[in-house]
Amino acid sequence: MIIRKKTEAAFNVIIIGAGPAGISAAYELCKKGTKKKILMVEAGKQYIQRFCLNDLQKSCHGCGGICNTISGFGGCVVYGDGLKISNLPSGQRLRDLYGARKLKRLSKKALQLFNDVVRIPTTFSGSNLPQKVEQVFKLQNIRIKKYPVSVVKESHLKRFIKYMYQYLGERIEILFETEMISLRREHRKGLFIVTTRSKSGTSKYFAQKVILAMGRKGTTCLNKMIKSLNIHTEHNDPSIGVRFEMSSKWLKKIGNLHPDFKASYTNKEGLKAKSFCFCGGNNGGRLRMARYYDSFSTPIVLLDGHITSERKDKERLLAGNFAVLTKLENTKRKKNLAKMIDKYMHLFSGHPIIQPLTSFHNKTQVNEDDDAWIKQLPFKPTLNALKTGSLHLLFEKEQHAIIIELFKRIMKSILILEKAKMEYNNFEKEVLVAGPEIEFIWSKVSLNSYGESSCPGLYIIGDAAGYAQGMIQSMIMGIGAAEHANK
Repeated sequence: MIIRKKTEAAFNVIIIGAGPAGISAAYELCKKGTKKKILMVEAGKQYIQRFCLNDLQKSCHGCGGICNTISGFGGCVVYGDGLKISNLPSGQRLRDLYGARKLKRLSKKALQLFNDVVRIPTTFSGSNLPQKVEQVFKLQNIRIKKYPVSVVKESHLKRFIKYMYQYLGERIEILFETEMISLRREHRKGLFIVTTRSKSGTSKYFAQKVILAMGRKGTTCLNKMIKSLNIHTEHNDPSIGVRFEMSSKWLKKIGNLHPDFKASYTNKEGLKAKSFCFCGGNNGGRLRMARYYDSFSTPIVLLDGHITSERKDKERLLAGNFAVLTKLENTKRKKNLAKMIDKYMHLFSGHPIIQPLTSFHNKTQVNEDDDAWIKQLPFKPTLNALKTGSLHLLFEKEQHAIIIELFKRIMKSILILEKAKMEYNNFEKEVLVAGPEIEFIWSKVSLNSYGESSCPGLYIIGDAAGYAQGMIQSMIMGIGAAEHANK
């Protein structure tokens, strides 16, 4: 791995961020033996150093200022976890950006790259469900979003990350544990000036083109920079909610039929909730904590779910999980999100909390020192370090009601499909609620069909662009931007 030590240097292209979008952009720029000088700047660590205390069932201590769950080589694709990848027609906003024909070509290219590296063809499910299954959910007034999804095993994802690390390390220069602190355009010379900060001090780099693939870690920094460059953005509607963890056996059947099972329900008042990041199938999934230092008004820790395929079932049943989210109102978006963050800090010091589902459902206070209920669960919770608390206090009455309502309707349907003898009320006693989870916090950046902003030569890709989430979707944007930047 080449690490540049000079404090000033010129490059053809600088890529900020080493997540799926940044990695695929760099790969596309390199694959034809380009003579371009390319620099990649990553705030986090090399993939093999992305250790998280969650893996030892310990509390989050912040990783020294840069969260290893959402930063480092691989981005939100964590070395050692599994992953779901989705194919078209998933990613409707990308279709609006690229057009159907171009999106199809880029999607095929991204999947081909992934398959070539892991050396195993991708198999998808989720586009079609048995009529009986659809009918059961329909009776609960649940709408299912169907699209092709594939589960990537931990060992296959390791192969992808390791290969890309070695491939790019031989061809471009990469700076780890280095943050971009400013970006400006020198109009007279037509160059971008990128200023970075690391333990060794600040450095300045010049480039003809810059690709911003800053992911979740760089949300606030990105917003400041695009504002200073007068790039137009549109606010997305953030979604808030909780994650339900239970024995993976309950999510096995539906998870195998549709690995990223997306269900939504709208009540009579027009309030909608949806399931998100379903971690079921044969092996379930795990919860992870992610510390956001500068994405909100104050540093907080949020939850995320990662699917698994190769965990071992030891003493207790493996856990599975999925989130249920509801959107904040668009007209009061900023106020409502800020209000929730303030309440989260006041009640729980900005750290995730767990609560028995029966208590969460009935809005009853729980003893924060009582963890006996955890030991009585039939499965092994994946985050034993989380404290018990009254998580329901974080949500408004309407938010809490719609979250519970959708979960109940999903699980009643699953219990019917599993021909379970257990009634739903008894099932609730076997479920853990963890939260909060907040998604879709990025603004949507105005881009052309190459992923280029209104500032010529500046490309904004991946999650931070506000168009789509997911590994393949990020790779699509990375490849699209690199194709144009390579000209």
